[in-house]
Formats: sequence, structure tokens, C-alpha cells
Amino acid sequence: LIGKALPFFAIGVIQLAFVLGLCNAIFDVPLGNSPLALIVIILCTALAIAGMGILVAALARNETQAGVVAVFIVLAMAAVSGCLLPQVKVPGISFITPHYWAMEAHRAVFLEAGGVADVAASVAILSAIGVVASGLAVVRFRVDETKEFFA
Repeated sequence: LIGKALPFFAIGVIQLAFVLGLCNAIFDVPLGNSPLALIVIILCTALAIAGMGILVAALARNETQAGVVAVFIVLAMAAVSGCLLPQVKVPGISFITPHYWAMEAHRAVFLEAGGVADVAASVAILSAIGVVASGLAVVRFRVDETKEFFA
């Protein structure tokens, strides 16, 4: 599973860095004063993305289902976390989305000139989301292997 998740982790890191760099270059979006905090946010967000992606793959029955479910999950989480419309957050539910925690971490660095200490809680939760999702995927894959072995 690590071998399957690693490319998606790398793609997530590259995409996040590219989008932030592009926003800075084209729209002059300030990236804050702490490059280290930004790197930590990117790495932990990519971990959450890869973990959730592997979990979706473990739960889906085929590639098409995985693609459809992944898009639905991403859009639903973006909607309830305030990423699509900042004034629309679903209390309680938004706190379980990686979107919310990534947005909070970026806000702390971009708008409040925060550093690594200021984003510690957000990146810890992002990391936990990635680890828990990966753990659930491992359990799911092991259950499937066991069923096939005894069938």
C-alpha cells in the first residue's frame, strides 16, 4: 500500500506547491513569512490526501466507482468545510475534513504571518487523518485478502 500511496503523495506535494507558487506569481497572493511552515502544511496535506485516496481505493469495487466516489467526497467535504463558500461551514462536520484544517493552517501562515508553532494543531490533525485513513485501508485490504484466501 505504501508503494501505491507514495506516487499520490508526491503528486499531492507537487500540485499544492505548484498552485501556491502560481497564485503567488500571478495573483500576488502572499505566502507568509515562514517557508518551513508552508512546507510542513504541504507535506501533511498531501499525507491526508494520499491516505484518503488509498482508503477510497480500498472501499471501491472498481476503478470507475473509486473515481466517482472520490469526486463526490472531495466536493462534499469542500462544501461543508467552507472551501467552496467561506461563509458556509457546517458546524461540527467541517472539523472532520482535511479541507478545513488545511485552510486553517494556510490562513495562519498567509494572513497572520504564523510559523510552524502556529500551525502545529492543524498539521497534527491533517497527519492523523492521513494515518487513520491509511490504517483503515490496510485493515480493509487485509480483510479482502483473508476472504479470498479462505474462499
